[in-house]
Amino acid sequence: MNANVRPANTGRYPLKVQQWGEDGEVLLSKGHHPPCAFLRRAIRLLAHDGGSDGRRAARELLADLGHDEVDHQWWRHAPSPTMGAGTEWEGVRFYRQATGPGRGCFPVTVVRIG
Repeated sequence: MNANVRPANTGRYPLKVQQWGEDGEVLLSKGHHPPCAFLRRAIRLLAHDGGSDGRRAARELLADLGHDEVDHQWWRHAPSPTMGAGTEWEGVRFYRQATGPGRGCFPVTVVRIG
């Protein structure tokens, strides 16, 4: 990726890395962000509670992944008709990968760590 080219939608979606999945095995941020900036923010997130040991472990984990593992995808909200009101899943949001930009889709930068 050319360092002078701004990826799509970075102005609309600030870089805010979150852990998702049952075991936190997915790191993502809405918007298509540069892999270097995304990984730096991911290190800060993973190392937040671990002090210098946590930062070191986060750097090692993400260094093993590298920039090639960071992916720009499109996702959309995917409601489940069987998991609605009156169930334990009420209010839970489900997402799935989309094939590209389109109605109801939003860009994400994502890396799997587990």
